[in-house]
Amino acid sequence: MKQVKTTPLEALTNLSTEQHDLAKQFVDLSMRLNCSVNVKHYPKDKTWKCKFTTKKPKKLLCTLWATDSHEWLVQLRLHNIHTYIEFVHTCSDKVKNIIKKHGGICSGCNDDCGRVNAFSVDDVTYNKCCMCNFVFEDLSASDWASVLKIMEEEHKAILNEVA
Repeated sequence: MKQVKTTPLEALTNLSTEQHDLAKQFVDLSMRLNCSVNVKHYPKDKTWKCKFTTKKPKKLLCTLWATDSHEWLVQLRLHNIHTYIEFVHTCSDKVKNIIKKHGGICSGCNDDCGRVNAFSVDDVTYNKCCMCNFVFEDLSASDWASVLKIMEEEHKAILNEVA
C-alpha cells in the first residue's frame, strides 16, 4: 500500500530542490507563526493542498498548492492589506500587479462577506472582497521573499484585530 503524505513537507517532495526550498519557507513561516495546518491530497488531480490558519482569531492565512508535476503556488488571504500597504508599495511591479489583478472585486453585497477590503496601489483604489485569495506563482526568489513578508505582516494584522 502506498504511504499517504500527511505533512506539508511531505506534500512538497515532488518539487525540484530549488522549488522545494522556496515552498518550504512558507511552511516554516507558518509553523513559526503557530498556524494550524490541514493537508489534503487530491489523487485524481495529483495535487496537494496545505491550508494554514491562525488560531485566535481563526482565519485562513495561506494555502500552498503543490502538484506531482513539480508545480506549486501560494494563495494568501489578505484581510488587512490596508494596514501594511506601505510595504506593498516597495514590492516589485510583478508582485504589485498580482495584488491588483487577484482577489474579487467587492461591493459588500454578500452576507458571507465580512467587509470590503479597500486599499490603494499606484494611486488606484481597489475594493477587494476580504474573503478572496491573492495567488502567487512563478516568482523570483526576491519576489517570494516579499510575499513571505506580506504573509508575516498579514499575520500581525490578524493578531492586532483582537488586541
